[in-house]
Amino acid sequence: MKPKPSQLRRKTLAIILSLVYIASGFLLPSPTTSFAEGDRDLTLSFDLSRNGNSIWDSAFTAYNSHYRDVDPHPDMFDEDRMLKSFAVNFNLHLGNGSKTITKEWRYNQDIFNFENNPMTFENIPINSKNVEIQYYKADSGDYVEPHLLNYDLYVKEENGKTIISLPSIRPLNGDPNAADKILKVTNLKVNGAEPVTPGYNSKIYLDGDKGSDDNDGTSPSKALKTFAKAKEIATNNQVINQIVVIGTTDIEGDISLSGTNAIIMRGEEFSGYLLSVPSGKVATISNIRIDGNGSSLPGKKSLIYANKGATLNINDGSVITNNKIQNVGNNQTYGGGIYSYNATINMSGGIISENQANYGGGIYLTSGSNMNMSGGTITKNNANRLYDTNVGQYYAAGGGVLIYDGSSLSFTSDNAIFKENSSDEVGGGISVGGNDWSRSNTLNMNGGQIINNKAGASGGGIFVQAEIKGKVNKAIVKAGKIQYNKMMGTGVTNMSFGGGGIYVNGMPESYYDINWTNGVLELTNAIITNNSASITGAGYAACPVSKTTINVNDGVAIYSNNLYKHPNYGDKRDVYLLSSDAYGHHSGNAEYKLSKTMLGGVPYNWLKDNNTPLPEKMLSGTLRSNSDLSLHTTSTGSEFTKSLAKVIISNNWSATRGGGIGSNGTVIMGSSDEHVDIPVKKIWKDHENKHGTRPNKITVSLYAAHDGEWKYTGLTATLDPSNNWSTTFTNLPKYNNGKEIYYSASEVKVDGYDSKLTGSAKDGFTLTNTLKPSVTKISVNKAWVDFDNKLKSRPASITVKLIADGKETDKSLTLSADNKWTGSFENLP
Repeated sequence: MKPKPSQLRRKTLAIILSLVYIASGFLLPSPTTSFAEGDRDLTLSFDLSRNGNSIWDSAFTAYNSHYRDVDPHPDMFDEDRMLKSFAVNFNLHLGNGSKTITKEWRYNQDIFNFENNPMTFENIPINSKNVEIQYYKADSGDYVEPHLLNYDLYVKEENGKTIISLPSIRPLNGDPNAADKILKVTNLKVNGAEPVTPGYNSKIYLDGDKGSDDNDGTSPSKALKTFAKAKEIATNNQVINQIVVIGTTDIEGDISLSGTNAIIMRGEEFSGYLLSVPSGKVATISNIRIDGNGSSLPGKKSLIYANKGATLNINDGSVITNNKIQNVGNNQTYGGGIYSYNATINMSGGIISENQANYGGGIYLTSGSNMNMSGGTITKNNANRLYDTNVGQYYAAGGGVLIYDGSSLSFTSDNAIFKENSSDEVGGGISVGGNDWSRSNTLNMNGGQIINNKAGASGGGIFVQAEIKGKVNKAIVKAGKIQYNKMMGTGVTNMSFGGGGIYVNGMPESYYDINWTNGVLELTNAIITNNSASITGAGYAACPVSKTTINVNDGVAIYSNNLYKHPNYGDKRDVYLLSSDAYGHHSGNAEYKLSKTMLGGVPYNWLKDNNTPLPEKMLSGTLRSNSDLSLHTTSTGSEFTKSLAKVIISNNWSATRGGGIGSNGTVIMGSSDEHVDIPVKKIWKDHENKHGTRPNKITVSLYAAHDGEWKYTGLTATLDPSNNWSTTFTNLPKYNNGKEIYYSASEVKVDGYDSKLTGSAKDGFTLTNTLKPSVTKISVNKAWVDFDNKLKSRPASITVKLIADGKETDKSLTLSADNKWTGSFENLP
């Protein structure tokens, strides 16, 4: 099933190429000679690409934030105000502008990137094979904006050189050294060959083992030794576009290729690590591309090796890519992009993409390594399958990252993105533990996005492995998005409870005389919705040796999950539990405890297959042998539910069971079961309904506040004489994230009554309705029967007093000829 891209696009467009419009007032470089065609016997060709894939390449940043509310470009967004297909023009002006070649990069919302990338220009007539790249700014001296829709490039001839002039684009990360290298010319050729300048061609060589900085780097036999020297030469010779590594080179300090046109490239015959961070050292990479030269060498090593005690910081503009390690016999391969041995990795930006290994297609964290990810993108990496004939074991774990042998990975921001990674077996995005056993490993997810990853057998987004007793693999998910991941059903290992979004593996406590510990998922404040599965358990599915707990506080909302192949089934199968003797050493009886209410307090009102309510006694227990429990709910999350949700698990798919989450291990949703019950009663003050003004019933709604903002809980009750004008809202969460939740009640206004709320959630609420007093008016008219006062006996005025219930009041009227002997007592009760 192809997921809708619209729900991914807001935070996953991390690899975007953008071109710019050179408005009036920009400094346009003018040629010094004419550029008439016909007298040139040289032709120039080159590719235009975007350097970095860092924050300035984000369409969300560059286009969404700029054009989102700009009227002249409404066609850039779909009906959901998401970026859709649009074109960015590239105008190549030759010489004095007498000829212009225009091409476009068109953004495709289905692939989240620009088509025609890189863009190729060919057969441009020139005079000189000495080609130089220059950059220009606006005549104001400022950078060109990165979000505009047209871009101008110039080819001119000056002082016996051919000059390609590009705009200096504003770097959003504030690094001025990055501006002149955002747009990049690569694959530069004259008459089909690489251009030559005195002393240097397009490549220099770097060998940290056998090289020497006394060399000039122009050939493998003259390789340089240090990265610093290679950068210095590439800076001074802009024609250099590759620093070819033929021997592992140590790095520390700031590592960047800003100011050059070069990338780091693996040598054709070199299979070792390209760069190494020595023990105890710190290396910070930014604005650099490190390329593994594809899959030409079987069994090669990672691009970067972080030694014991080392720290590797990965910042904006870093691209670690294209290192596809092929299998050699029974030997496992590790870390297509990075191998971290008891080291620390801090990733705040950049991209790790299109790498491959059996364990950790993008990154292999092992031997107590720790990775902290606050930004950047790990994408399109693959954990390919290896069958070890020596032990009869398949290996393929962690398309993006494998956390192994006592290591950890922590997300601290939604800017950290895993997307479009894959594993032939387990853990398309992230694998906590591998196909074999190791020390305890941990994933802490307090943000981040795990989107559109795929696994052949288990855990399209995340896989959590079981461990030997005394060790435990654990995923603690408190915030972030896990969406559009898939368990494809193409693996060779067991995939019965696949887990499109997350899979948690488990083992019997004792098997082959070894004690085992289940993998553990701790999940809080989550909405699990719109997931699908081909067999059952579209939201959550758990197998015979699983242990499932759903708590009230910091809980989950599981609803509106559907069977992929049977969209018309009334039974949506949000939750599926199985006990069975047919699963070999995984046979057993599933243990479970379900909550009555979802995140935010909405009752689940669980329904069984036949749409009958689940008896309360079946909310917890051990499922009897060879039976299953398939449940769904017609409830949905409320406004309050959505305000509490920090984790979204949606639009994931499994070819078997467990579209959102599949489990053979231990899954704990929510933090605790301490709950509150809130009584609400109605008191009438209307003289026992003497005047018949009381309605037959009223509607009461419950509201809740967390962090200060009141939200509707979705809970209402009808009060009437049959329930003595009272109700109780039950099984409501008491806490969220350690803070107490506040509740309040409100009723639909009753005409003719004043309403007052008193009490508290602890003691119960009382709604008192008091009848508003009605008022009347008494008119008074004095009539004289005295022959029109013929005898002049009529007084000048009289006083009329008001008597109520036989008693004189303090109200009176004075009547006279001036008011025509009339008056009235107003506003009388």
